[in-house]
Amino acid sequence: PRRPHTPRPTLPPSPTACGATPASPAPAVMVVDAYGNPVSGASVTFTPAAGSVAPTSPVVTGANGQATVTWTLGSTAGPQTLTVSSGSLQGSPITFSATASAATADTLRALSSTTLTGTVGAAASPAPVVVVVDAYGNLVSGASVTLTPSDGTVAPTSPVGTWGNGLATL
Repeated sequence: PRRPHTPRPTLPPSPTACGATPASPAPAVMVVDAYGNPVSGASVTFTPAAGSVAPTSPVVTGANGQATVTWTLGSTAGPQTLTVSSGSLQGSPITFSATASAATADTLRALSSTTLTGTVGAAASPAPVVVVVDAYGNLVSGASVTLTPSDGTVAPTSPVGTWGNGLATL
């Protein structure tokens, strides 16, 4: 009987996705013996730092020596990791890295006072500032925000885009 020797990644180790959605491509590893032949029946554990995996871990390698899971990233935007291990095999553990991005814009929040005063014909001070976040509270960049005064004008003209920090201001 062939003895498991080395797990190795079979897909690129840098998937991306919006937070709380499956990473693509799905992480997969192959367990091979000392001669590089696939080993079926090896137990492989997938442990996400955030989010979840399906099926639940451990996963048993198939006839092709591979084990794969669907990795649903955690809801926080930013770097995330998935550690894959198989006992004390050479090359274990393997760490997959992913970058979760913010989901679609969900909520607009005022960051400055919503009651501004000023002189007729002059810009209100301080300028109004709003932030756009997704359903998980992650800042959303590139969202379009329309600021419409009840009287007067806005400059620059609306809509304005949010910056990388999710903020929009005049």
